Amino acid sequence: MKIQTKIPSGRAEIERLQTGPRSPSGEPSLPDLAAPTQIAPVGSGMSPRDLAKLVSTKSALAGRYAALGLPRLAQRRLFEAESAWGRLAEVVHETAQGPHMGLTAKGLKPAKEEARKNLDAAREAIQTARAQPPAPLGPPSWKKTVLLFGSSVNPPTGLSGHGGIVAWGAKHQVDIANDKTPEAAREQVPVDEVWVLPVYRHLFASKSNLLPFPQRFQMAELAFSDLPGLEGRIKVKDTERELVEQAVARAQAKGQPLEQVRVGTIDIIRHLEAQHPETKFVLALGADTYQDLLEGKWKEGDKLMAGTEIVVVPRVGVSSVTGLTEDAPRLGEVSSTTIRASADLDYLSNPDILHPKVLEFMRANHLYGFAKET
Repeated sequence: MKIQTKIPSGRAEIERLQTGPRSPSGEPSLPDLAAPTQIAPVGSGMSPRDLAKLVSTKSALAGRYAALGLPRLAQRRLFEAESAWGRLAEVVHETAQGPHMGLTAKGLKPAKEEARKNLDAAREAIQTARAQPPAPLGPPSWKKTVLLFGSSVNPPTGLSGHGGIVAWGAKHQVDIANDKTPEAAREQVPVDEVWVLPVYRHLFASKSNLLPFPQRFQMAELAFSDLPGLEGRIKVKDTERELVEQAVARAQAKGQPLEQVRVGTIDIIRHLEAQHPETKFVLALGADTYQDLLEGKWKEGDKLMAGTEIVVVPRVGVSSVTGLTEDAPRLGEVSSTTIRASADLDYLSNPDILHPKVLEFMRANHLYGFAKET
């Protein structure tokens, strides 16, 4: 039996999803890219049997979201099911080349058929839900929605960079999934505030080019506190500094090497959730940073992705990441690295590059390219 002839090629399936049918508005009809979809990690490293179970699980969730009148979340889970199905095709094809092809095919058949059945049922559920007006779900169970944006802000860039992300985030609407209790999920929830979280560096940090935290924190406040129409909705928080200093104190008390102190994004989010139990936190990441998360470079990255909503902002030069948030700003090529190396006032005076107050602060304190000014 040649199983691979019954399952579409994984690569072809993914390409079909990415370039397939489009709605009259020109947006992809499936998947909906309103929230990040994680093609890369879906099914990565899993056995064929576990992949088949994953297809069934994601398909069942898609059907539940559809029945609740949450089409965006339903399409997201369906897309993940389709991606796992595509990965299943690849794994089965690879396995079928080995000496146990017949045994593998026979053992997989029930799970594969069940996965296919559930996938078809999810598609049908979504189509049925589209034809029916959704029942009102009422307001969300949380009181405030906050978008978190972490950055070194070394320095914070202007409206074509960090400033653009923060301004967009404050006007954004997010989809909040809840796979354990789909009834608690909501779509198109307005963001109430954006909290900017400057990266903190203690004595043993590896990035030697970071300015001292107080200066970067002050520049972040200058860059984001008076964005037009968003006054009072952008807050700069020193949460990472607080957690790192607490972790250092604990390590010192136990006699542990400070080089081993590591505070990750998941620690920050857990802390914030404990401090603000009635707030829903959403994480904004650039495409390059999101790619690092997908590749397993973050502390407990799998738990972070499973428990936190993430919106992904495109970045010039990063084209391999899928799941970019559809209405995110297409940022320019401005970078903190370029700004640090420049003393060109014509270039730096452009608000797309740098906030005027940040430029003034840099010059007054002889920072970066102005270090030699007297």
